[in-house]
Amino acid sequence: MDSQRSTQIYKTINGTDLTTVSEVHTRYTSFHNGVMYGTARVLSDMVTIDSSGLAAVDWVWSDSGTQTTTHAQGVQSAATQSALSVAQNGHLISDQSISGVIKDYSYNSVGQLCTTTEATTNAAVSYQYYSGTDYPSSVTSTTGQSSTTTSSYAYSWNSSAQTSTVAVTDGANNVAYTESNALGLPIQTWGTAVQPAKTDYDAYGRRTAITTWQTGTFSGSTWPSPEPSGGNTVQWTVDSSTGLATSKSFPNSSAVNFTYNARGQLHTGSGLAGRRRHTPISTPRAAKLANSKAKPTATRRLR
Repeated sequence: MDSQRSTQIYKTINGTDLTTVSEVHTRYTSFHNGVMYGTARVLSDMVTIDSSGLAAVDWVWSDSGTQTTTHAQGVQSAATQSALSVAQNGHLISDQSISGVIKDYSYNSVGQLCTTTEATTNAAVSYQYYSGTDYPSSVTSTTGQSSTTTSSYAYSWNSSAQTSTVAVTDGANNVAYTESNALGLPIQTWGTAVQPAKTDYDAYGRRTAITTWQTGTFSGSTWPSPEPSGGNTVQWTVDSSTGLATSKSFPNSSAVNFTYNARGQLHTGSGLAGRRRHTPISTPRAAKLANSKAKPTATRRLR
């Protein structure tokens, strides 16, 4: 049985004190000789302690007999039940929120999601697909009162423009169109079931502007040309190297400017409600670590 402890430490705003943001304690167990949980074998368990001392637990166990893997998350010493998710042969078959809401999932022979059902209300969603593809042809939703609505899907591609369009028709026969670029990013939405919007990106697929319309005719099956006037545009200025937004401007000509620290975290934002400064937390443990000249320890992401 192996264990690992990882501590994340940041400097405070004055640049001298250190503060512990979180501690992670992880225990890995041997699959053949690990701890048993009923008929299942525990694969790992992890406790994360934040700066205020609140502990969250996360553990995984596997049952070879039922071919299931269960992942549980909860708050240590809390009077609430844990959130649970159960996967079978790589597919999520059940999950339970920390409030006790349970959802079940079923799949067809090729692994496509067929139904989701909420056990407490009997609300369900079922999916149909175009033959030989993973593209849904229709989605039917049923509430606990047996009220059913069906949305149908149609797809088209423009090879010269390198765009694709999805048309979704709801039960009231209203249509929402979404056109995406070659990167799969939505560039235009319109129709009778959605507010018209156009999104601009830079060469790296980073959003730089969104324009929305409250007036104009957008009921056709294609994006109107020329575009109706009167659109309201929000723009972002993006740092070319980091991709972080350095400013955001609004249709009324107001703007917000942003700065970031060396870790890419928001440091200041000015332009709306005065100047805001991000100040890391400070704890008694931070002072102790600073006095002992402890060095920052990089956090390893566990997968």
